[in-house]
Amino acid sequence: LQEDADKEAKTVKLLLLGAGESGKSTIVKQMKILHQGGYTREEQMEFRAIIYGNILQSALAIIRGMEMLG
Repeated sequence: LQEDADKEAKTVKLLLLGAGESGKSTIVKQMKILHQGGYTREEQMEFRAIIYGNILQSALAIIRGMEMLG
């Protein structure tokens, strides 16, 4: 019991409040990278698809902007 109490005393709890898309998830992900050794291979593969999609979306936005500007 004492060991559990000591562990609980060292635990920091944080409540993140904010509107959608305000960065709450980003904070949690960054804390995981810093304090839990990063992501598993499976998590990396999941993020890979998301990152790839973001790159394509951004490239298309740039191309469309260039077309609009001539």
